[in-house]
Amino acid sequence: MPNKVEFNNDYPSIKKSDEYFKIAVELIPAQTQTLAKGTGQNVKGVAPKYLQRGKGSHVWDVDGN
Repeated sequence: MPNKVEFNNDYPSIKKSDEYFKIAVELIPAQTQTLAKGTGQNVKGVAPKYLQRGKGSHVWDVDGN
């Protein structure tokens, strides 16, 4: 069975993260300095792109997730 990624309505909102990314796209060419960390490696609309804080093994993104 082939792997596939589908949109899941249960995913938390990452609207603010996506808004920050739109700004970064306009300001930073390729949004990274290394190909291994390039945005082409990410699944769009699934994972947050910006973390706001962390404590121990826990992290919170800019959307409060």
